[in-house]
Amino acid sequence: VTTNLESGLRHLRYRFQPRILWIDALCINQRDMAEKERQVRMMGQLYKNAERVHVWLGTVDDTNAVRAAVGCIQNSLKSYNRNTSWTPTALEISGMQILASLPWWRRVWILQEVTLA
Repeated sequence: VTTNLESGLRHLRYRFQPRILWIDALCINQRDMAEKERQVRMMGQLYKNAERVHVWLGTVDDTNAVRAAVGCIQNSLKSYNRNTSWTPTALEISGMQILASLPWWRRVWILQEVTLA
């Protein structure tokens, strides 16, 4: 288990009850190419049928900026639905830059994970 995955599991767990999660890195043998091929063909259906998909972006140094960025994104979606304008603050822009620089965005499968979920 990578350090990042361990951190994600610790943040996503329920403390006092079981939680069932599908985690590609654990549920698919990453060293077995035949298994990976079989599993990858089923991933679209898995994400499509998922009740909820959590994305672990990892830990960041500037938590306040990232929280501001998430709030900004939420506010921009609300504004968009109401046809009103918004202007992000410097802190929100900084947070969005941090979010955009995270390694998760460089993974090939994120489009499938996000759109099908």
